[in-house]
Amino acid sequence: MTKYIQHIPKPLLEDIINNQCIPIIGAGFSMNCDLPKGKSMPLWDDLGKKFAEDLTDYPYSNALDAISAYSFEYSRSKLVEKLSKLLFVSEARPSNVHQSFCNIPFDTVCTTNFDFLLEKGYESTGKYCLPIIDEEQLAINSNQHINQDKSVFLLKLHGDLHHPNRMIATEQDYDSFLEKYPLMSTYLANLLITRTPLFIGYSLEDADFRQVWQIISNRLGDLRRPAYVISVGAKQAAINRYKRRGVNVINFSAKSYRELFEVLFKEIRDYWIKNIPSNSNAFDEQTLAELSLPIDATNRLCYVSVPNRNVSFYKSYVFPLIESYGFSPVSSDELVMAGDNIVATETSLLERADMIIFDAEDRKSQNEIRNILEKRSKPLHLLVIVPRLTKSFETRLNETHTIRFIDKELYEERLQSDEFLYRLEDWLNGSSELIRAELNNEPARLLRKQEYKAAVVSAFTLLESELNKLLSTNEMNNYTFKKNSIGHLPLIKLFNIAIEKGLLGERSIDDVRKWLTRRNKLVHGHEETITPREASKVVRGVNVLINNVKQAASSKEN
Repeated sequence: MTKYIQHIPKPLLEDIINNQCIPIIGAGFSMNCDLPKGKSMPLWDDLGKKFAEDLTDYPYSNALDAISAYSFEYSRSKLVEKLSKLLFVSEARPSNVHQSFCNIPFDTVCTTNFDFLLEKGYESTGKYCLPIIDEEQLAINSNQHINQDKSVFLLKLHGDLHHPNRMIATEQDYDSFLEKYPLMSTYLANLLITRTPLFIGYSLEDADFRQVWQIISNRLGDLRRPAYVISVGAKQAAINRYKRRGVNVINFSAKSYRELFEVLFKEIRDYWIKNIPSNSNAFDEQTLAELSLPIDATNRLCYVSVPNRNVSFYKSYVFPLIESYGFSPVSSDELVMAGDNIVATETSLLERADMIIFDAEDRKSQNEIRNILEKRSKPLHLLVIVPRLTKSFETRLNETHTIRFIDKELYEERLQSDEFLYRLEDWLNGSSELIRAELNNEPARLLRKQEYKAAVVSAFTLLESELNKLLSTNEMNNYTFKKNSIGHLPLIKLFNIAIEKGLLGERSIDDVRKWLTRRNKLVHGHEETITPREASKVVRGVNVLINNVKQAASSKEN
């Protein structure tokens, strides 16, 4: 049961899953980091007071003025040194809050923070984070993004402590930002033409918030999209001040921001992953049907996650092999159109597919598969291609999953070798048998859970599986089947072959045609619901039909 996400406005949730939201992270978010005992990250105002302590006869007014005075008095290099110390750059570590945020599959994130907690957070979750600091990076990296790069773009609007000259820290920096960095502000404004800003870790007093909002207001004016800010226990006066600036406050009742963020971000992620298939473009009928099932349902998806340079080999040699066992091979590029969020789609496939072939070519990808395995509540049949079978990688994997390894050296040195494909097919054979056993009980299980649409789709998945197993012969297609393989033909073609072979009676033919029409409407979204009575009738009818076909096939053999 969700705790906080129900308080998120529905339009904002729709923008999130449609990849039309950009989170903008402020200094308050860094306060959720892990620090040695006795240390705590300063608030914006506390930071200013720390700088004011080193100034003689200085009447403190606000943080920005104090930081500016310190830089003027002692130099910018001393300012950077003190900021590094006050922000605990060498000691701060991403907490569960950071990891919870980094697990949300945003493909673009903006921050005004100087620290590196987000970069470290993404690394710990197995995602590659690409910081964008200089304007020169925008043209190069934007092209990569269009080409479906799987990295997360981290737009560091005010630079960071590794780039002192690029930092926006003093009054002079803020005043000259638009003049010195017009492309950066224009890039942000362009993002916000199509994306809704969600401010996290800001207050009205933050100079960072005020400047970002100035950019939005100056560049977009009345055309700006509605903005939102997350707050805990905000007073009505503060809510009204935000509203006067065109920012909607999502006000939560929680013990702390840390408790709120960790739970809320997990709920947002789960909601996004659950709803991704309805927004994806699947061109294969079987893949579309499998994606329409609930995330916890047994399915025939086999997700192939390999480097782009090897996708053509897999589609030529491995995909047909997967299909010959009655499973639906899919890679993220098949579901994502230009401009879509490949990060979200890949994450969804990693959590949905019951079979995964994963090329863990480096430490980040190994962290990614570990992270997914830890989150999965249902069993996974996983084939991992690794450079070497390191003990540390094996022992950290979840024991509830079945896992096989193939040496990457074999794969790379003999790319089209019979040995590699033989090992892969051996894994397919064993995993498919286990999943087929689970598929037999899935329609009834979904009925008990009152997942009526899914029960109907699952029933036809079972029918397709059984017909493939009964009817697959060398004459029916171009594949060479192993003894236990179930083949892969479209359901409508299997249905017609069964009719030709006399395995279906006239009444069964009429029933199946009606049921199949209803199933197709459910899969393609033309109908959203089916009554419990109708679903039960279809599931029972399909089970009877499967038994009848088995008996008819057995009689013809005898």
